[in-house]
Amino acid sequence: MKIITYSLKPEAKSFDGYYKDIKLFSDIVIDEGIKMTAPWINRFKKFISDNHLEKPLADSEYMLELLTMGVLWLRYSDDGIALNKASKDVLKKLVEMRQKGGALKPGADFARGVLSTLVLYSEHRPELVECLKFSTNNLLKLVGWLEAAGEFVQEVKRIERWLKYLETVSAEETSDLISACAAFALWFEQKSLEELGKYTEGVEEYLKTVEETHRWREDLIFCGRQRLEYHLNMAGAEIMNRAYRNDFLMTSRKAILLPACMRHRLDSCKAKDVEGVLYCADCSSHCQVSAIKSLGDKYGYDVLIVPHESSAFSNSKMKQGELGIIGIACITNLMSGGWKAKSLGIPAQCVLLDYCGCKNHWDEKGFSTAIDMEQLEGIMRE
Repeated sequence: MKIITYSLKPEAKSFDGYYKDIKLFSDIVIDEGIKMTAPWINRFKKFISDNHLEKPLADSEYMLELLTMGVLWLRYSDDGIALNKASKDVLKKLVEMRQKGGALKPGADFARGVLSTLVLYSEHRPELVECLKFSTNNLLKLVGWLEAAGEFVQEVKRIERWLKYLETVSAEETSDLISACAAFALWFEQKSLEELGKYTEGVEEYLKTVEETHRWREDLIFCGRQRLEYHLNMAGAEIMNRAYRNDFLMTSRKAILLPACMRHRLDSCKAKDVEGVLYCADCSSHCQVSAIKSLGDKYGYDVLIVPHESSAFSNSKMKQGELGIIGIACITNLMSGGWKAKSLGIPAQCVLLDYCGCKNHWDEKGFSTAIDMEQLEGIMRE
């Protein structure tokens, strides 16, 4: 196993187990987070109720949204201030072209890679972040940068809901809320490094080379995520699993979505392509996908291999009746995938890849990835 950025089962080290650790850490995050954000969660819930905007969520979900806002503020608010309007508008248009797909997508991706390298990717400047005013204007600049990057679609949607609330309160209250999010994120940064840092030791070394290896590529921002963002997705995935669990169990149909990088024979896999997703043909007894297909047969789950994120929800099987999914992905895709599924009315559970290895982003040739099968079956059978 080649460790690029993270590993849930680091070699030659004795750990109690990632899934035990993440459950315990998530308990701490929820307890501390609710304490730090309760006043704003309660006010936001009242705003949501008074304006009939959505079905109320669990406090832990609103807390996760505020933590996400705080983490993104710490990471990218300096970039938001630096991004000029012309570059932002061009990048947003390229993101729209990419999302539409078709013949224009390769050209849009090429242009995004060039502009991302020139105007989006920069050395993090924490000293500038510390000086930024906690204001709606600066939060809007952060959102503009996130939209231009094209990697934070679901995160932007959640921040925009909070921006609607902030339109109804004073500048002082806005400052207090953003300040609380930043303080929560700073606490989380330190605590998560203590509790989860042993799983993300490869990130620091990888980031020393990412600008060189991904320069002019459209995935530069995606692959340039910091350890804090890995830890956010790790805790966030666990919190979302808990929040969506009951709705998932109530669905009449269930499916498992696998990334293509899990196949044992990446170049000679005989899986059948149907409407943009692949169905395992059991061509290798060494392939974990085949083992997951057997579990799917046992518990009555469809098992779909998804080569591209854009095809994940386009297959007709994903649109037939009430559906719950178990999504398998590398860390940096987890929260956005869960939020996207929820927005489509599909309650999701997730299992993390033990490490990343796809040739689309992480390795020139690519290598087969894997998951903890006990964790997967535990989600399926409970």
